[in-house]
Amino acid sequence: VLSILFWPPESKQEQQTTDSLKNGTMMSFLFFLLIPFAAFVVLMLILAYRTLFPKVISHPWPKPSKKIDKTIILAGSYNPPHNGHFEMLRYLSERYTKVIAVVGMNPDKKIRCDSRATS
Repeated sequence: VLSILFWPPESKQEQQTTDSLKNGTMMSFLFFLLIPFAAFVVLMLILAYRTLFPKVISHPWPKPSKKIDKTIILAGSYNPPHNGHFEMLRYLSERYTKVIAVVGMNPDKKIRCDSRATS
């Protein structure tokens, strides 16, 4: 280790030791910097592709060939209820054997669906 401190190397063995240290430094550089950077670039390219070219399923949605034997829970405040909610429930009931709609209350919503509603 002390022979590395003296430069230039005086023997072939010292030169090989210096070369192996340089190779180890290069491997750690590749491992700790380039590989994570390459993975980041690949993930950003995938994200950009999925953002620019999203997979859109247009309405009417395709009919499933057979029902899946699962229970599905669709939770929401449904405040105010609209045709989109009913359409999601209809689609899920065609695809799954049991669908449960859970109606929750969100006190932060300003719209009320009762006779006391004010505009």
